[in-house]
Amino acid sequence: MASSSSSALLFLILAVVYSATGALAATFQVGDNQMWSIPSSSSYYTDWANGQTFAVGDSLVFNFNTGAHDVLEVTRANYDACTTSNPIMTHNTGPATVELTAAGTRYFICGVNGHCSAGQKMALTVAAASTPSGTPPPPPSSGAPTPPTTVATPGPSGSTPGARSAAPSASLGTAAVAATFALTTIAAALML
Repeated sequence: MASSSSSALLFLILAVVYSATGALAATFQVGDNQMWSIPSSSSYYTDWANGQTFAVGDSLVFNFNTGAHDVLEVTRANYDACTTSNPIMTHNTGPATVELTAAGTRYFICGVNGHCSAGQKMALTVAAASTPSGTPPPPPSSGAPTPPTTVATPGPSGSTPGARSAAPSASLGTAAVAATFALTTIAAALML
C-alpha cells in the first residue's frame, strides 16, 4: 500500500503536468506588427493567415484603435460581399481577443464603411486541437499502468492537425505527454 507522502507526491506531479497542458494554446497577434487597419495590400491579412496554423484553443488578438475600426465575424457570403448585416460576433473595442473554440473556417471583416473592400478582412482555417503523434513510449516496467495512446484524426475539413507555426509548437505537446508518462512511471514506482 502506498504511503500518504507517495500519494501526495503523485497528486502534485499530476497536477503540475496537467495544468501545464493548458499552455499549449497559442495567441496570435493578427497581422503580426501590423495593427488591424486598412492594409497597404488587399491580400495582406489573407497572406498572413495562410502563413499560420490555427487550432482549437488558440486566440486571435486584433489590435486597433477604438472608434476607427472594429472586428465582425461573418458568414462566408457576407465576407465575400463585405456585408456587415447580421454578424455572428462584433467587437467594437480594441484590442479585441477572439477565442478559436471550434474547428472550421472563420471569416472576419472590419465593419467600417469601405474598409473591408479595401482589404481589411481575413479568412482562416482552424484545425481540431492538436494531438501528439509519433511512436508511443515503451511500455512501463514493474506493473505501472499504461497510458492510453492518442491518434491524430482528420478534422471536419479533412485536414489532419499538423505542426504549429506559432510558439509553443506541437513538439511541446509531445514533450508534455512524455513528461506525464515519465512522471507517472516514477510516481508509480515510488508507491510500490
